[in-house]
Amino acid sequence: MTTPHLKIVQPFFLSQYGLVESFPLPQKKRRYICSTSTFVKNPDIKLLQSLITKRSSISIDQLKTCHAISPFRVGSFVASTFYSQKRILAGDAAHICSPLGGQGLNCGIMDAKELAYTLKAIKLFPNLSYELFLKEYESKQSCIAKAAIRRAELNTYLGRKPENRLSQFIRAYILPIILAPIPYLDYIVASYFTMRYMASFRIGKFIFA
Repeated sequence: MTTPHLKIVQPFFLSQYGLVESFPLPQKKRRYICSTSTFVKNPDIKLLQSLITKRSSISIDQLKTCHAISPFRVGSFVASTFYSQKRILAGDAAHICSPLGGQGLNCGIMDAKELAYTLKAIKLFPNLSYELFLKEYESKQSCIAKAAIRRAELNTYLGRKPENRLSQFIRAYILPIILAPIPYLDYIVASYFTMRYMASFRIGKFIFA
């Protein structure tokens, strides 16, 4: 849901009822994301107002304008191969990531950048098999896509309403420690959940994320 801007500093709320994410947008607008246990085909502003208020204890009943509201399903996909002969996949054709974390576009941009280097290398070394370069492109970008998917799936899991005692325990006692403003730890946690440095920890065939 995209609405007029409200002065809310906290970007997300993890409650026993589920997740609320809140992001400021240009032109004094704000976007809210609420997870639900089942897919809601036609959500309305009253439903979202009740979810936000219940989960964050912040009343937004005063909102009269909703610029856009749309449901989405959480899914993921990585192609088994990124190339076939001289046909190459990139972006959503190669992988699909949950919107949580906003990494679909970023991964696509990284694909385009890496593919540009790959095609340049193929042109510079015509005596070498182009498949050597395409295999490296596939290996690197598929690792990044899978890492983004893992992070997004963790974000999605944390956003769900706790379904058992273990989930309740993690939500009530473990997450507050992880999310506490502890020097260095808070930076690492924030970097992980905001999908920073997706391509920074790759060593050989391994990417640490």
